[in-house]
Amino acid sequence: MSIFKVTRYGFFGKVLTGQILTIHIFSLVRTFNREEFYLFGRKIFVRPLPLAFSQASMINSVFSRQNRETLRQQSKTKTSMPPESLTPDLNEYKSFLKRKVILLMTDHLASVGGAETRIVRTADLLSELNFVPMILCQHNAHTASQKFPNLILDYRDPHLGTVIGKWIDEGLIHGIEFHVKNPRVLYDLPLFDWKDKIMLGAQIHNLFALTKELKQQFEYCHYIVSSQLAFVPKTKVIRNWIDASKSNSFWSYKNQKKALLISRLSKDKRIHISRFVDFCRRHGLDFHIASDWPRLPWQRRFLSSLELNDAEFIGPVSSNSYLRHSAGQYLFIAGIGQVPLEAASLGIPTAVMSSKSEKEFQDPLVFLEKDNLPLLEQRNFVINQCPIHTLTPNAQRFMQNQTTGAIREEFFLEDELKNLRTPNDLIEVYERCYMKPS
Repeated sequence: MSIFKVTRYGFFGKVLTGQILTIHIFSLVRTFNREEFYLFGRKIFVRPLPLAFSQASMINSVFSRQNRETLRQQSKTKTSMPPESLTPDLNEYKSFLKRKVILLMTDHLASVGGAETRIVRTADLLSELNFVPMILCQHNAHTASQKFPNLILDYRDPHLGTVIGKWIDEGLIHGIEFHVKNPRVLYDLPLFDWKDKIMLGAQIHNLFALTKELKQQFEYCHYIVSSQLAFVPKTKVIRNWIDASKSNSFWSYKNQKKALLISRLSKDKRIHISRFVDFCRRHGLDFHIASDWPRLPWQRRFLSSLELNDAEFIGPVSSNSYLRHSAGQYLFIAGIGQVPLEAASLGIPTAVMSSKSEKEFQDPLVFLEKDNLPLLEQRNFVINQCPIHTLTPNAQRFMQNQTTGAIREEFFLEDELKNLRTPNDLIEVYERCYMKPS
C-alpha cells in the first residue's frame, strides 16, 4: 500500500488532492473561471481558467446544431418490431411507441481496442433489441462505431451538464449508458437530477472502482474485466461476450504457413509482439501484425527493432470483421482478451500471448484447447492472471500437429465458447430497465 496517494476527480470542483496516510497535503480546485491551489488547507496560488476549457465551450457551440439535428432525427424513429414477436403485455405498448434512444457515452474511441469493440457490440445488441443506440464521445477514430449515429462534445466545457440536460428535458434521449474508461466526467454531471428523468447505467472498462455516491445514481453498474472481481468485491461482472448466432466455423486446415497477431501498439504489449515475431521466425512461419499505426517515437523505434518487412505490419483491423473475411489464410490467430474469444468462437486455432519470463513459463504463447479453456476463460484469456503451474505448454504440440497435415480436435473450441460467453445478462438488464411502459 502506498503511503502517498494522489486522487483525481472531475474537471471542475475539487480536481486533485494529495495526501500522506490521512494527512491532506495539497489540492486543486477549479471553478468556471479560475484555478485555486491549496497547501495544507491554505490557498497559496490562483490563476485564470486555462484556455482549453473556454475553448471547449466554443467547440461545443459549433457542434450544437449538428448534435441536435442528429438527436431529433433519431428520436422520431418508429418501432419496426413485428407485433407477433412481442409478449402480450408489451404488444400494444410497442406497436405505436417510438423506439427508445440510448446514449452510449464514453471519452475517446481509438482506432483499435477492446473497449471500442465492446461498445460496438453493445450498440449492435441494442439495435437488435429495437432500441436506437447513439454514441457520444470527445473524439472517434474507430471506424466500426461510426455506422451508428455519433455525437461529439468536449467534456471540459463547464456547461456540459446543461447541454446534455436540455436533450433530456426535450425527450430526445431515454437513457444514458456510460462506457467508462476514465470516470472523470462523471463527477461533473448532475446525475442525481437526471436519474428520475431517464435511465442511467454504466459499464466500466478499466481497473478502478466508482465511489459509492456515484454508483447510487445508476440503475445498473457492470464491470467488464474479470480481474475486477478481486479489485471491486461483490460487484457484477459482464465479461466479453459473443453472439452465437453470428459465429459459424468456416476455417479449415490447408497447410497455411502464416500467423496473425492482433494487438494494440502500447508499451505493455511490446513483449507480446516481440515474442510472437520470434516464435514465427523460429518455426519458419510468415506472419502479419495488425495494430494501430505508430505515431509516437518509441513506437517507431520498437517496430524498427523488429526488422519487419513492409508486408508484415498491416495496421489496424476490425478484428471480428477481418477474421470472418481473411482468417482462412492463417494457421492461427494470436492475442489476448477479446481477440482469442472472437477467433476461437469462429472455429480458428487460437493462441493466447504470455508476458511471463522464460523462467516462469517456457512458451511465449499457449494455444487454446479443451483442457485449458476453463482456466483461461475464467481469466478473460490473459495468461498473466493465471497460476502458471496449472498451464501445460502446448505450442510445440500444435506445431507438430501442423507438420503432420492436420490440427487435432482439442484445438477447436467453437461450440464451447458459444455456450460460455453470451449476451444474456445484458439482455436481461435492458428488458428490465427499458422494455416496460413508463
